Amino acid sequence: MHNEKSIYYATSNSGKFSEIKRYCKNYAPNIEVQQFKYDLPELQNDDQIAIAVHKAETAWNLLQKPVLVDDSGLFINRYKGFPGTMSKYAMHSLGLEGVMRLIDDQEPANFIVTLAFAYEAGKIETFQGICKGHLIKIEEMPTKDHLPYSNFFVPEGHYLPYAQLRGTPAEKVFGPRHKALTNFFSWFLKENS
Repeated sequence: MHNEKSIYYATSNSGKFSEIKRYCKNYAPNIEVQQFKYDLPELQNDDQIAIAVHKAETAWNLLQKPVLVDDSGLFINRYKGFPGTMSKYAMHSLGLEGVMRLIDDQEPANFIVTLAFAYEAGKIETFQGICKGHLIKIEEMPTKDHLPYSNFFVPEGHYLPYAQLRGTPAEKVFGPRHKALTNFFSWFLKENS
């Protein structure tokens, strides 16, 4: 890499972008992150890394600049990882009521974020963050969160849903995007030193 100090983060989700900006401000203040507001097409695939890599390739081809993308999902243990890479589609199709019918209270699950960073044509690195936890039954969405599953996903060792812990010191410990970003910036800063 060529001593990059500016990267793009490709997402049409402003909530995800604010999370990235907050992280960068605290942990990588010398790196400027700009939003590339684009709804990237997603492969219909159950391999989260393949989806993230495809999105990074697409974003690179459009921008021709260093770009970071992510794919996140809720993976329910009992259903062999479903909805996983189809989390957004499952919530959109089934709605909260339908998802609640699929789970038990205290249902074990993982929330996984995979980042892919394209920095040259054909050069992509991936980074992952995993948060173990369980799901709780709710009757309605208590917040208009940009990640609906965070309203009923409780990180391991906590009793509040992720949505209520966002932005707190606890998020630094369990947050899957925080973990993936830590891995990414550790690599990025080393590559650019």
